[in-house]
Amino acid sequence: MRLSLVLLDEYADHCRVNGQSEDTIKVKIRNLRFFVNFCIGKEVTPSLMSSWREYIMERYTKPYSRNNMVCKTNVFLDYLGLSELKIKSFEVERQKLYSKSKEGLTIEELKKMLEYTEETENIRMNLLLRLLAITGIRSGELHYITVEAVDVGVSEFTHHKKPRKVLLPNSLCKLLKDYVNANKILSGPIFLTQTGNPIHQRNVGTELKKIASMVDIPKDKINPTAFRILFANTYYKKYGDLSGLTDLLGVKNLNMAVLYIKEEDTLISRLNCNGRTIQ
Repeated sequence: MRLSLVLLDEYADHCRVNGQSEDTIKVKIRNLRFFVNFCIGKEVTPSLMSSWREYIMERYTKPYSRNNMVCKTNVFLDYLGLSELKIKSFEVERQKLYSKSKEGLTIEELKKMLEYTEETENIRMNLLLRLLAITGIRSGELHYITVEAVDVGVSEFTHHKKPRKVLLPNSLCKLLKDYVNANKILSGPIFLTQTGNPIHQRNVGTELKKIASMVDIPKDKINPTAFRILFANTYYKKYGDLSGLTDLLGVKNLNMAVLYIKEEDTLISRLNCNGRTIQ
């Protein structure tokens, strides 16, 4: 197979269909243009891919930048049906790759917390657990999850002067709408205190730890960031896309996104990330 720049336009459309933002797509295509130009006029073979990997190593000095290009290349090869030609990533010091905690929240522990909130009919916390794990949202951003956002399936706001978008899968929106209707919340934030104010991130952490203690999960493992880490690892395991993960987490750059990744984890989830079901 021989590559052409036309394939990049088709791939960009494919990314849009899968719900990726224009900014993410723009960066992907810009980087992949180097790859396609490298391959133009040549048959894509294992030998050529080996040469491309060497080119990446020479062009980029930082391991994270090298692996980001490797990820983009491999996802593009999957799209082209050339998965057998994917290249290996470069080694990165494990301590730098995952520095948030030594032992993160697992899918099994999340399920235990969900089951407990269902058994005790704590619908608000059940939905909050799902929202944190499915979207990777920060606890300080929960007040942006409004009735209006659920109606359109996306919450758009500004975080640290940067546009931020949190995608809400249809399955989650249905549950949130049922909750909104049952509690007669007509507009504005959905997660409220008993006095009707938006829930504070400090309260979120406290309530999460209470649930953890009831299902024999060490409280020091549970905080809102643990759910962002779980989301990040689940997404990365499925898609290997650091650029897309950076966009979904709402962090400044790839290096920040990498801090959430723990490669030795084998997280398998049916949670719906970015509108795509992870099996």
